[in-house]
Amino acid sequence: MVSGAAYTDAHTRAVAQRWEETYSQEGTDRFALRLLKDLYYPDWVEANLDYADAVREQVKHQDFRPAFRWAHAMASFDERNRIAGVARPTLIVQALNDAVVEASHARVLRQSIPGAQIRLLAETGHTVPIERPKELSEAITVFVRSVESSHGTASS
Repeated sequence: MVSGAAYTDAHTRAVAQRWEETYSQEGTDRFALRLLKDLYYPDWVEANLDYADAVREQVKHQDFRPAFRWAHAMASFDERNRIAGVARPTLIVQALNDAVVEASHARVLRQSIPGAQIRLLAETGHTVPIERPKELSEAITVFVRSVESSHGTASS
């Protein structure tokens, strides 16, 4: 699970509302800038300005109204009562600087899912696979290998 949560809290609902308001009231460029600020760690954006420019261009040509309808539906998402029933090996990867899903959600997941492992990434925003692909890949590889070796299915 990457940048995940077992429920939608007030913080995440406020982020989604801010996105919708920015999109509808301030236009696509301000919305793109808001997304860049909320989704990515600032130093990563600074080091990847071409990517940021591409995001700004893409946002101009995309209709986000379906995403806002999805966000409204997710506002009441709450699976905290069910996650303790997860019976599969679970890796939780969470960014410490995620402005969309606060890092505290990783602790809730780790404490609720029996045997779950956690990997926290500093100086990283919500978009872990984009910002930290190597670290994410390594964390998944180490996790899969540990699961395989604990089940006696590791290949030589």
